[in-house]
Amino acid sequence: MNVRVTMGISDIVDGKKHWQMLLNQARSLISLCFFEGYDKFFYPESEIKTCMETSGDVRTTLIAIGIEIVRLLELENELLWELEFDQYVKLLKEKVRFEVHETRLILIDFLWELSSFLSTQEVRWGGVFDHSNPFEKLKEFHTLEDTLQWIKQVCSDIYRFIHELSQKANLPYSIIEIAKEFIHQHYCEELSLSMVSKWVGVSENYFSRLFMKNVGESFIQYVTNLRIEESKRLLKKGYKIIDLSEKIGYMNSEHFSRVFKKATGVSPRAYRESLGLGAAMKIDT
Repeated sequence: MNVRVTMGISDIVDGKKHWQMLLNQARSLISLCFFEGYDKFFYPESEIKTCMETSGDVRTTLIAIGIEIVRLLELENELLWELEFDQYVKLLKEKVRFEVHETRLILIDFLWELSSFLSTQEVRWGGVFDHSNPFEKLKEFHTLEDTLQWIKQVCSDIYRFIHELSQKANLPYSIIEIAKEFIHQHYCEELSLSMVSKWVGVSENYFSRLFMKNVGESFIQYVTNLRIEESKRLLKKGYKIIDLSEKIGYMNSEHFSRVFKKATGVSPRAYRESLGLGAAMKIDT
């Protein structure tokens, strides 16, 4: 079946009254595959005879190294955070071999540090990865080696994303230009600030401020102006108002009429009549 397995072989004793103890022993041995990898047989003598909790000093040291890794991610020198991460991995493998759940808690601590860093950069997890919940993803890995490889890739993705984002901000083809291109392609559809901010990979608040600063008007104003100009073009072509609203991204004709009048000072019908099209479309309301 080409399935990788690990076997935990318990002690041999007589009597079914010991079955639960033997089962627990086998399960404990199987958990060693998290540290040792698959394709192995573990016997009672393989069990690590240590306490079940990581010492406070080791955990404190790992937290400190994790904070330093996050600090180095902000610097434009990829080698620095990678070297610090190697130290983190070395300490984790040497000192934290007590219990799978405890080890995962230490790694979750590090993910929280990464989350805090992304928050200061006003970047969402979803802007870096296809899946926006790394804490759930962490549970999918069954060995420490696979888990650490994934976390290193997470750090690498964050590093590249943050620094590429910084470079984009200094180029003519900036985040706002990318957003504007997306808006112009989709403004006649259902469109929101949240949708566009996710597209460019930054938070809503950051994108909203950046858009206002660079464009001179809010996201809503910008989209509304595009829709109004498109509606004017379609009215000149003889489109009915009742058919026009959905074509430019509004839920119904009444809402469209209110937005149109607020933006232009006249209703869509009055605007159309000013073009000399009123008599031809008299049945429209």
